[in-house]
Amino acid sequence: MNTQETIKKLQEAGYIYRGQLINDLIYLERLIDEAVSRHFCADLEKKKELIELMLSNERIGFYNKVQIFEYIFKTHRPEFVKANPNIFSDIKKLIDERNIVAHYLLDTSETGKSEYINNGKIGFVKFRNSTETLWRTQEMYLNFHLMTSNYIKLLSTLLTT
Repeated sequence: MNTQETIKKLQEAGYIYRGQLINDLIYLERLIDEAVSRHFCADLEKKKELIELMLSNERIGFYNKVQIFEYIFKTHRPEFVKANPNIFSDIKKLIDERNIVAHYLLDTSETGKSEYINNGKIGFVKFRNSTETLWRTQEMYLNFHLMTSNYIKLLSTLLTT
């Protein structure tokens, strides 16, 4: 495989990794918006306004929504928290991973291409006071996808019961 083909394959893998994670987390975030809004509003129209005006825009970030969700559920749904003790820390890990894939540069350097070809790894380059490449494997991708899917299913079930 020549350099251009390798870069193209690496970019495609990066698109899939980024796209799947971001897409799944958008859905998970909307479920958290729904759970939070239901806590404060029984009225459908007011609940819709709460989501539109406060939750589903740039005023409150995803991480902050998780903190609100965590407070509400620890205070008012302790049985749910007891049954799902890792939910909040897991979702925060997913947000951290989303931020990496959304904001860090895909590593298409010689090392990045080599790691992709030889080890199936995708690198995301972090520039913050230094340069560091964060490597992601297929196993990590599958674990993040499975975790996200499980929490989507859990919250979807919670919101339909």
